[in-house]
Amino acid sequence: MRPRWRTPAVWAALKLRKSLAVDAIRQIEVFTNKFTRFEIGSEPAKWDPQTRETADHSLPYILARCLIDGPISIASFTDAKVRDPALRPLMARIKVTVDDALEAMLPKMAMRVMATTADGKQHSVEIVDPKGQPDNPMQDGDIKDKFDAMAVPVLGRDRCRGALDALWRLRDAGDIATVFGLLDLPRPRAPV
Repeated sequence: MRPRWRTPAVWAALKLRKSLAVDAIRQIEVFTNKFTRFEIGSEPAKWDPQTRETADHSLPYILARCLIDGPISIASFTDAKVRDPALRPLMARIKVTVDDALEAMLPKMAMRVMATTADGKQHSVEIVDPKGQPDNPMQDGDIKDKFDAMAVPVLGRDRCRGALDALWRLRDAGDIATVFGLLDLPRPRAPV
C-alpha cells in the first residue's frame, strides 16, 4: 500500500503537466507539511535514487517521473527508470519547503507546487485531499482503473479481470485462500 503523503505529489504533477511544457521548467518549489518533507523530501538520496525503494520514497523522483511520463505505474520503478540520468536535471530543480499554512491543515493532505518557467511565468497548483483520501474516496471505477494499471502488467488482462471480480465478492467468498490464489505469481525457475 502506498503511503498517503505521496498522493498529493502525484496529483499535483498530473495537473501541472497539463498547463506547461516540462522542458520549459526552470524551477519547482513544493510546499508541504513537515512530515512529508522529512519522509520524502529532505535527504540528498531523494534527489538521486538508485533503488526502487528510494525512488518510491522520493518526492523529487515521484514529481519528476509524473511530469515526464504521466501517471505512476509499476513501469515507473524499473531500474532503468529509477536510474535514468535524463531525469536528474529536472529533479535537481525541485526544492521542498515546509508551509505552515499547509501544516495547519493536517490531517488533510495538502500540497502546493509552484513551477517557474524560463520566461519567468509561474504556474501553481494546490491539491487538498486528493482522490483516494478518506474525505475524497475513490469510486468503483477509480479502483478498477488503478487495479488494472498495477495488476495487468503482472497478471495479464484475463487473470486481472478474474482476480478483481473475485475481490469485489470477497465478503461472500467461502475460502479466502482461493481468492488470493488468483493473485499468486508463479515462482521463478531455479537456474540449471
